[in-house]
Amino acid sequence: MRANTNSARHVPRTEPKETHPLTLEKLIADEFPLRPDLIYLNHAAVAPWPRRTATAVRTFSEENMRAGAANYPGWLKVQQSLRAQCATFINASSADDIAFLKNTSEAPRFRPSSVGFPSSGRMTPADSDGGTR
Repeated sequence: MRANTNSARHVPRTEPKETHPLTLEKLIADEFPLRPDLIYLNHAAVAPWPRRTATAVRTFSEENMRAGAANYPGWLKVQQSLRAQCATFINASSADDIAFLKNTSEAPRFRPSSVGFPSSGRMTPADSDGGTR
């Protein structure tokens, strides 16, 4: 019997998978896989984290557990990238206009001049509904 030297193989044709557009409901369900008996209404202090946040925190803590602060320069790059994304999102002039605070309790005590922001700079706090004043 002679070996088949033809390298091309027959691949059965499959129909393309039907794609469904990403809906807000699907995104929320994917990001917040909550038990069906739980409902959270606009309360960041105790609300569950989105899936991507839990993944990022898990990745960071694993890295920190295994390597300590050995990748600190990489963390700073991630922070700078996030500041740039936030600046784009809110149409700020630059990433240098973005400051991250630990929590909402820290915000009233925050002085822009204490972290190098010009004293003439203006702060735009969020309203309780998430908008800006």
